[in-house]
Amino acid sequence: MHRKDTAVRPALKRCLDLAVTAPDGIDTDALGTFTGETPRVGTMLDAARAKARLAMAATGLKLGIGSEGSFGPHPILP
Repeated sequence: MHRKDTAVRPALKRCLDLAVTAPDGIDTDALGTFTGETPRVGTMLDAARAKARLAMAATGLKLGIGSEGSFGPHPILP
């Protein structure tokens, strides 16, 4: 939902020859937000697993990735 696929896609392709597909229309924030704006039920790991399962159901694929973290620009380097 937040385009993290663009961060992991090159490494997964280069190292494991995996193609990354990010399905549209899944509101992963409904499972809880990292910032706490929407409360999370369960642990961060539970939320990441739920996100992966949603993606797998939406795409019909056997593997899924879910992230329950955040990332941003380096504090010194642009």
